[in-house]
Amino acid sequence: MRTVAHLLPAYNPFPPVYPAGTELRVEQVARRQKRYRPVVICAQFPGQMPAETSGAMEVRRIRTGRAYRRVFQKLTRLDPLPYTTRMWRIASEERAALLHVHNEPKLLTAIRSSALRAGIPLVVHVANEKPIEPASRECVA
Repeated sequence: MRTVAHLLPAYNPFPPVYPAGTELRVEQVARRQKRYRPVVICAQFPGQMPAETSGAMEVRRIRTGRAYRRVFQKLTRLDPLPYTTRMWRIASEERAALLHVHNEPKLLTAIRSSALRAGIPLVVHVANEKPIEPASRECVA
C-alpha cells in the first residue's frame, strides 16, 4: 500500500489537544484514507510518544530538545538539522508517495527542492490567507 505523509508545522500538536482547525482536519483526512497508508509527521510535545499507531494512521513525531532549541534556534540561528530536514528523513523512511503539507507555506518552500529531486508530488492545503511563493505554487499537484 502506498503512503501519504501529512506534514504539520512544528507548532501544531497532534492529535489535537484543543479543537484547532488544522489538527482536526489532518486527523479527519488521515482517518478516512482507504487507498493510502497515512503517516502524520509532526513535532513532539511533552508527554507524547515519538511514534504511535491509531487504526491505520501512523504518527511520527520530531523531538527538539531544550538545549538544542536554545543553542541552535535562539542563540546562533545556525540550525544543523532543521525541522524540515528531519521531516524529509522520516518521509523517506516511510517511502511516501505523496507529501501533503498542511497550513504552512514556509514548510512547503523548505521541503520543495527535496520532493522535486525525488519526484514525489506535493499537495498543500492552506486554510487561511498565508501567501504561497510563486515557485512553490508551480510544483504543487
